[in-house]
Amino acid sequence: MHREFLMGNEAIALGALAAGVNVVAGYPGTPSTEIIETVRKRRGDDVYVEWSVNEKAALEVCAGAAYAGARTLVTMKCVGLNVAADPLMSLAYIGVKGAMVIVVADDPGPISSQTEQDTRTFAQLAKIPCFDPSGVADAYQMVQDAFALSEELHTPVFLRPTTRVDHGYEAIDVADESEWEKSLPAGFEKDPARWVIFPKLSVRAHAEIEARNASLSGRLSAYPQNRLERESDACAAPRLGVATGGINYAYVRESASADRDAVPLPGGARPRLPRRPRRGPLRRGARPRDRARPPSGLRQAPPARAHPRQALRRRQALGRELRRLRRRSPRVLPRPRRRARARRTRRRARAPRATSRPLRRLPAPRELPGRQGGHAPREDHLLRRHRLL
Repeated sequence: MHREFLMGNEAIALGALAAGVNVVAGYPGTPSTEIIETVRKRRGDDVYVEWSVNEKAALEVCAGAAYAGARTLVTMKCVGLNVAADPLMSLAYIGVKGAMVIVVADDPGPISSQTEQDTRTFAQLAKIPCFDPSGVADAYQMVQDAFALSEELHTPVFLRPTTRVDHGYEAIDVADESEWEKSLPAGFEKDPARWVIFPKLSVRAHAEIEARNASLSGRLSAYPQNRLERESDACAAPRLGVATGGINYAYVRESASADRDAVPLPGGARPRLPRRPRRGPLRRGARPRDRARPPSGLRQAPPARAHPRQALRRRQALGRELRRLRRRSPRVLPRPRRRARARRTRRRARAPRATSRPLRRLPAPRELPGRQGGHAPREDHLLRRHRLL
C-alpha cells in the first residue's frame, strides 16, 4: 500500500485495476473521460482498452467479454446511458458469467452535459444494484466492491460518481501493482437456454431478479458505507436526522459543521422563539403599541419610500416603454385616441335613432267643375304619395 494524491476518475481506474479488470471500453464524455486515459497509462499487458464508436458498442463489447468470464468495465456519462439502454435492459435479464461494472458519471447542474439525469432512477428501472460514492476514497473502494458483487450475483452493477467526485482530488491509500488481483477468464460456453433471451427465459429471470433484490436490500443495508453517524456531543435522543448519500453527504457534513461553529447548540437545544402576546390578536381600535414587538435583533426596517424625482422618472420610463410597445403591436395596446374614438362610436350606436320628418300638409285641392267636393283624378296620385288620402 502507498499513498497518492489522485483525482476521482484516477481513483476509479486504479480501483478497477486492483480488482483485476480484463477489458475496459467506453465513449469519451466529461466528466468520465479520465478513467480510460488513466487505465491506458497504468495498465498491464493483460488489460484490453478501447475507445468505442458509441456507448452502445462499448457496452456490447464488455458484455461479450463478461459472457466469457472476464471482468469488464464500461465508462460513459449520464447522457450516454440513453444510447446504451437497449442492450442494458436485456443484459439485466440475461446476466453475465464474469463481472461487469458500468460507470455512469452523472452531471448535476448540469455543468458539461445537455441534460441533467439521475442514474439511480435508471438502476431502479433496470433492477440493477447501484453504488453511489461520496468522495475519492469511496470511489476507489466501491469499484472493487462492485466487481465482487457483480461476479457473485452474475449481474451488471452501476457505479454512479458525480462531477464533484470525478474531478475532486484527495490523498488516499492505494494498493501497489504487486497487490493487484489477477483474473483469468474461463471462456465462453455455448448454452442457448441461458444466453438467448426468449419470453420463457424472461419470465423465469424476472422472478429470480425480484427474489434477489428482496434479499439484497437487507444485505446492502449492512454495507459499511451505509452507516449512522452521530456527533459526540449530541444528546441521547436527537430530534433531527438527515438521510443523504453520494456527494450530498459531503455537502451536508460541511454545512452541519459550519452551522455548529457559527451557532453552538449545546445539548441539542433549539433557539427559543419569541412568545405571543397575552392579549391575543390586535382588536379593532387598539393601538399599535399593543402588538407584541420582536426582540431588537429581529426588527425589520420600514420599507424605504422612493424620492418624488425617482417616482417621476419611473413613470416617464414606463410611458416610454408603453409607447414603444404600441408602435410594435398597436392592436394589443391601443392608443388613448383610438379608445376615445371607439367609445364615441359605441355611444352613437346606443343612442335612439331620430324619427322621420313630419309630413307637410298640402293646401286644400281646388274644386273643379263637375265634381262637387271631390278631387281631380290627376291629383289623386299626388295625394296618395303624401299620405293625405
